[in-house]
Amino acid sequence: RGVGSALVARALQELLTGSRRPPAEILLHVDPQRTGARRLYEKFGFRERERLPGYYPDHESPFGGRDALLMCLVPGIRSPGERSP
Repeated sequence: RGVGSALVARALQELLTGSRRPPAEILLHVDPQRTGARRLYEKFGFRERERLPGYYPDHESPFGGRDALLMCLVPGIRSPGERSP
């Protein structure tokens, strides 16, 4: 338990402190069905920016792939109700 949180925390630490010029925003894609992953990213301040239709291939469906969520974190800006990781 806690491995996912530790990995995300370490990756964010490297992104935000490991370079001379930290990123203005950090983006990631997540499957909307992975509620645990979404909650984890939200805990770190990521928020849904948009839905990406057909992002994940679905070889069993003739109608294309599954959607993805594009999530965004703007360092230094905390959302209402956000907890510190």
